[in-house]
Amino acid sequence: MNTPRSIGRAVVPLAALLVLHSPGRAASNEPTSRDAALALARTAASELSAEIRSLLMQELDRGGIEEAVRVCARAAQERTVEFRSRTGHDIRRVSLRHRNPANAPDDLERRALESFDRLPRSQVAGAEHVELVEGPDGTTLRYLKPVVTAPLCLQCHGQATEIAPAVRKILGEKYPGDRAIGFAVGDVRGAITVRVPVAAAPAH
Repeated sequence: MNTPRSIGRAVVPLAALLVLHSPGRAASNEPTSRDAALALARTAASELSAEIRSLLMQELDRGGIEEAVRVCARAAQERTVEFRSRTGHDIRRVSLRHRNPANAPDDLERRALESFDRLPRSQVAGAEHVELVEGPDGTTLRYLKPVVTAPLCLQCHGQATEIAPAVRKILGEKYPGDRAIGFAVGDVRGAITVRVPVAAAPAH
């Protein structure tokens, strides 16, 4: 079995990276250039994040935090799967302290999440992890964008004493092994992770 080999990585504020223009809506399962792959990954992460946030806000407006927790326990995963199918992007959400076991990180994602945790809080929101990995099927760009804990998140991700009893009851029923509490505003709650195949450079 061939173990993927890292051939380049970075965890830096976005402002320090070259600003790239999105090449369009090409599916990320088709090999593309490194710069185009990075642009695709950034766009996909931003769009999925916006869709999940919109879903949460809709449920909060409709039925409050209790209903939002009930719906998002199922719908956030479904929306991620639907997004993958609709766009062709290999994308998901991961966390070191995950609520759903489906969001457990692999080794590369774990290292990236740990590197986000070591950043000063002032740099977290603008950070990203970019790594090229060589595997049996060629080169893949691995991209992670941190998810930062906002004040609203504390209603179901904050300290146990800050979470309403009714919400704690729902979380206990749906996630007996829940690890996604105890966060404070500004903490890295997880990341959106994207994989994009990178085409081989032409031979000279």
